[in-house]
Amino acid sequence: MTVQMVFITESARLQSTLATYGIQTQTPSQLEPIQIWSPRQLIKLLERLGQNPRLGLTGRPPRPIGSIGTAKLYRVFGNTVLCYPLQFELTDFYMYQDLALLIDDVKNLVGLVRNAWTMSGRPTFCILLREEHFEDSSCDKMLKMLSAFKRGVFNGIRVKIGRLNTLVPASYVEHLDFRIPNERTVRRRLSSSLSSAEDDEEDFDIKHYKSRPTYELHQQYHSIKRLLSQAEMLALMSERDGLHFELDGATLQERLEAVAVKARIQKEWSTQRYVASILRKAVDSLAPSITTMLVRGKFVSVGVFGHEEKVFMKPVSPGELLDTIFNLCQPHDIYEPVIHQEVIIALSKLISSKPKLFDGILKIRVGWLIQAMKMELRHSWRMKDLIHSLPPSQLTQLLTFVLEVNMADLDDRTWLQKRQFMGALNKCPAGFYDKVWMILGRTPGGFIIANQYLPQQPTLSDMTKTDLNFALKIEEMFCRIAHSEYRQVIVELLFVVATILGRNPELQFQHRVNMDSLVHEAFNLFLSEEGLEKQDDMTPFYNSPPHGIKGTSNYLTKVAVKHLLNSPIVQGDHACKIS
Repeated sequence: MTVQMVFITESARLQSTLATYGIQTQTPSQLEPIQIWSPRQLIKLLERLGQNPRLGLTGRPPRPIGSIGTAKLYRVFGNTVLCYPLQFELTDFYMYQDLALLIDDVKNLVGLVRNAWTMSGRPTFCILLREEHFEDSSCDKMLKMLSAFKRGVFNGIRVKIGRLNTLVPASYVEHLDFRIPNERTVRRRLSSSLSSAEDDEEDFDIKHYKSRPTYELHQQYHSIKRLLSQAEMLALMSERDGLHFELDGATLQERLEAVAVKARIQKEWSTQRYVASILRKAVDSLAPSITTMLVRGKFVSVGVFGHEEKVFMKPVSPGELLDTIFNLCQPHDIYEPVIHQEVIIALSKLISSKPKLFDGILKIRVGWLIQAMKMELRHSWRMKDLIHSLPPSQLTQLLTFVLEVNMADLDDRTWLQKRQFMGALNKCPAGFYDKVWMILGRTPGGFIIANQYLPQQPTLSDMTKTDLNFALKIEEMFCRIAHSEYRQVIVELLFVVATILGRNPELQFQHRVNMDSLVHEAFNLFLSEEGLEKQDDMTPFYNSPPHGIKGTSNYLTKVAVKHLLNSPIVQGDHACKIS
């Protein structure tokens, strides 16, 4: 099957420029009478589909139009309409203003449309080209992609480039001639000229203005040139007066949107993320991305590292998901809600294309993964910039890099750094839950982790060793741990205890075992043997290797053996039998 493709430029000037490279394009005016719609216009129209007040039917929810939906042509009240993909929507989430990410997604979308298309006609893929796509060093990548499409075969997919009116006869056309009250034509706006502001570095701290009267904020705002500082000042004013408060004839929301547009032109990702968070912007396909991870057998939690988290174990509505992310993240870090959204989208793509990266991860803790990314950014990437300064494509690369790291790649780090990093990934070694099951079977009184008690009964009678609910019980206990390095030590302790019990079937714990207490006993033993004063800071212990005479496993083993030997030995025939 062939994927039809049409290139639309926002201006005649860009069309002439691309013509010098032999790339055939059309402007919106040259397409008439065919109309080009944005995804939001089509979503608005489809909200009327199936609407029936008498039956209580509200119509189609305002959900995003996917790549299959935008590959169709539509007949709407006698007009032919083509909708460009969400990735080209200017008013959408800022992620696709990163050209590298946009190009990568377009390539993937062409393959997706080809493989998933089941309609009678051909899919028609619209690529909307803006002048800003050719303004920086990434323009070579865009030209290379367009040239690859022009050759007629891309990654084994046949592609036909042409003028839209010549492609219509072979296209799939869907009719949407249902009744719409108060029908009106929505006109497209593909380009806008905005003057870019200077971005002078200046000493600016928004905290100094929080106690100032409002009129001073208004005066100060007009003297600020740096875009991020402007956004911070507007956000402070909106906290007091609301986003609809007017400042010199424009609402604060409109001014924030204008700052975001300037930041887009100047590639200031921190400012774009800041404004997106203040305005509670949402990326499309966020809830389906959670569903993608759920159907792969993973559970997803959102929330800032070290703070409250919310676990999703079943599909969730877009509104509930967005409210949860903003309510849990924004009070702790203004950038976290939008970084969360970017990471969720990237995780959804990675789990589909590289599922092995998620081996050993039952619960994907987004906030903890972001923490691992921050650690990696500071250490391996040698970058002083904060994570919210990265372009979305580099953020995705960083996430992929973090998930690909294993312990052997961390030789240049201290054991504290290794434990912090690996703990933040929330990975468990192979056979981990089986070992915890065995420990529980030899602990009649049950055990405690992070002040959470797991009784032996009815746990063992209600579940099996391979029961997903048992693994989730353990993960729930682990979610109470606030520090990733402590999580790794608890995992180490459980492996030590499982090894001892596995080699000595006559031993068992007689009473309830507090794993937290065992770790602290091992720490105190470490301090005693190292000749260190008693202290609460466990950093020296975390910074010790697990193996060797002075390793953490040695101290954990001594403490575990002491508690086991204080319990009565189980009588029975444990002689070696040869069958």
